[in-house]
Amino acid sequence: LKWVFTINANPTEAFERACKLAVTSALAVTTLVPVCIFKGEQNYLSDWLAQRGVRIIFYSSEPSWSPSIHRAFLTGVGADDAAAGNASAGRHTSTNFRSAETMATTFLRIDIPALGFVDEYVLYADVDVLFTNDVSLAHFWPPPAMLAVGTEAADRPTRRTSRGPIFYSNAGVMLLNVEALRKTYSCFVRETFSVENVQRGLDFGSYGPLDQGAYNRFYQQMLDVHESPRFNWKPYWGAAPPDTSILHFHGPKPEHYLEQAVATGQLAGLMERCGAGSGHRPACRAHLNLYKAAVRAIEVDSTRTGGGLPASYNESLRTLSEQVERWRSQQKGHANSRGMDNKVALQQQATANARRLLASSTAPTHNRGESAGASLSSFIAAASLALGIAGYIPESPLRGGERRYVAIDACGGFTHQRMSLVQGVLIARLMGRTVVFPHKLSANARLRIHNRSRPVRKQSPAQGAGWSQGPAVRVPFEAFYNYNQTAAALRKHGIRVASDEERQLVHNNASSPAVNVRGQAHPASFFRELMPREQIVRVGCTFGGLGALEGYTEREFWAIDRALIIADAIMERAQKVVKRLGSQSKAAGGLGRYNALHARVDDEWAVYCRQWESAGYGDNCLTNTDSLHNTLIIEGFSRSLPIYLAGELRPSADTVGTLASLRTQYGIYTKDTLLPLDTSHGVEQELDAAVDYLVCSMSHSYSGNSISSFSAYMLLSRSRRAGGFASRDFNYNGGRIPLAEVLFKRVIKRQSIAMPMADYPQYRRARQPTYDRVCAAPATTEPLKTSRTRLKWV
Repeated sequence: LKWVFTINANPTEAFERACKLAVTSALAVTTLVPVCIFKGEQNYLSDWLAQRGVRIIFYSSEPSWSPSIHRAFLTGVGADDAAAGNASAGRHTSTNFRSAETMATTFLRIDIPALGFVDEYVLYADVDVLFTNDVSLAHFWPPPAMLAVGTEAADRPTRRTSRGPIFYSNAGVMLLNVEALRKTYSCFVRETFSVENVQRGLDFGSYGPLDQGAYNRFYQQMLDVHESPRFNWKPYWGAAPPDTSILHFHGPKPEHYLEQAVATGQLAGLMERCGAGSGHRPACRAHLNLYKAAVRAIEVDSTRTGGGLPASYNESLRTLSEQVERWRSQQKGHANSRGMDNKVALQQQATANARRLLASSTAPTHNRGESAGASLSSFIAAASLALGIAGYIPESPLRGGERRYVAIDACGGFTHQRMSLVQGVLIARLMGRTVVFPHKLSANARLRIHNRSRPVRKQSPAQGAGWSQGPAVRVPFEAFYNYNQTAAALRKHGIRVASDEERQLVHNNASSPAVNVRGQAHPASFFRELMPREQIVRVGCTFGGLGALEGYTEREFWAIDRALIIADAIMERAQKVVKRLGSQSKAAGGLGRYNALHARVDDEWAVYCRQWESAGYGDNCLTNTDSLHNTLIIEGFSRSLPIYLAGELRPSADTVGTLASLRTQYGIYTKDTLLPLDTSHGVEQELDAAVDYLVCSMSHSYSGNSISSFSAYMLLSRSRRAGGFASRDFNYNGGRIPLAEVLFKRVIKRQSIAMPMADYPQYRRARQPTYDRVCAAPATTEPLKTSRTRLKWV
């Protein structure tokens, strides 16, 4: 789970210290991945954060809504509004109103859905927090349709207004459903910075000030408000349950308590809860002692200069972790003395149940140790034999010892052809026949959109994307694959491949029965019963011709895939690329490793995506394409590792800037830069795709667009080799990998919730109306109606 926070380049001393405390405590006691949205240019504070592994998105330019912030700050809330009771109490106490800069910084969180995150859920937390336990989705169970939040100071999920009760939450800690918020981002920004709201100084009256008021008002129908939230515990609430994960110094800051500052209004009331004579005083003292221990932990690095981490820093993290453990014990004692045992036990049991459910859907991680300098041929050979297959149907000879054959064909680009070959072998196995591979394969298939204005007709994704050739260039099968080695590898799995002589005879027998199964997902029984007496059966393009998991397992599918051994000539070209990438990596301190990226940024892809989305397959085809540089930073692509950019680079006018931004952040290499004298490059593009396939297979991390067949197949292939979805690999467009559903009936998403695939459409439909409804009209100002089932607290 990623923790996102915001800060500007010139914070006050108190906020700078709070930021360092929050980061240090997160590193000491959680597994969270800190991501900072940094408003301003690189400086000593960003260096401090980067040294500790915080992933930083620099917001150097002003956001599009920045002028509205300045107008709102100058306008403020007029006397008439204040007299009418429209000004919230937070305006007079919140530090976020001190300047236009602090107002803009707190509003940066609303841009999180547009910054390039691929996770479905991310945690947002202000910097005035201390982490006291690990944080996971289980703390926010059930996962929110929009956002999960905790209660405000009064620890009540509702607030009374003259128009009736409304749900009211604290936006200092939120679990954001990024995919859902991305769909409503434009209308949320438009409504928040409307002329009326700016004239009111971005104070939303009963709903609260600034971004908190905007969230409460706009998403009033979609809030999941948690009462007594363990993920947003306030010190003035007293003893925290032992499983509390975030201590939020909301309202009075630690300095107010420690310096016994004179406060007025709301702050004074909150501080009195920890004052002399209060039952919360012992617990509040423990909270402040934890704060002081965290301060001591960051004092080991008090200078503002660059450089590496202090030698004592790891020791300080260990010490802080011990202090947190001591604090938990103290809180348990305070809670027991106040009779909180039953409530805590129930909460802990609910959290444990949620953790177990999440654990069942969390893919295991695996750190691959491939070296960029390793022999590609050794790698392919080892991978092809890594998985065995048992229980294959034996070959069924005909009368008189005659053999029976299945002649298969392949269509599309390299990836579609490879999947066609795998499914063709599976079909031959089901029919108990010898496999006859095609004589030739296409070397120049290209995705072409013939009618740019008409949506694609509703069809299964297995039917492909409409491949066509220019002037046909077909090359021998052996240009792509080593025929003899492939036959030998399949023979070890009990599958017979036709000899050269048999292959020639079958292909010369044009009168043999043929069946075209392209785009028709047939059950296994269809092929077992297909023309049982015919000696030769020709099966057309086989990709998608065999239903998902019909007569095969996922393990068997990848075993056959590994047996398709790439031709030596392609391996040699790939080895050159890998070797040169390794040299660039070592020169940059990357130890010979490199990352790979398959970015779809061409015009044809943009048109196809619009048609894909109009057909209802999904809405993530182009997601994050224009913020790809941010996505790579968020996901931890190291700048010391070169990036191999796979595919054809024909950027559209809209995406030229995407590649330019990447080149400012990373060392980008392509086949053009690594094989400049290779005259075969570009002539037969599918052979280039085979080179990409090998180079990407060997990379340290891989990212691509999950709607692209190449990227989806690469992600699935690498995850199978890693024993689960690899933690370093990701699809930069977020969302699902449709190919996994076509081939294996599996829904694969980051942070996916455990569910059978049959339940997934219902899961999507339950959330889809919320996106439309919340953007269909301006944010509601209606009072709370108890009949609204979407409004709930936990």
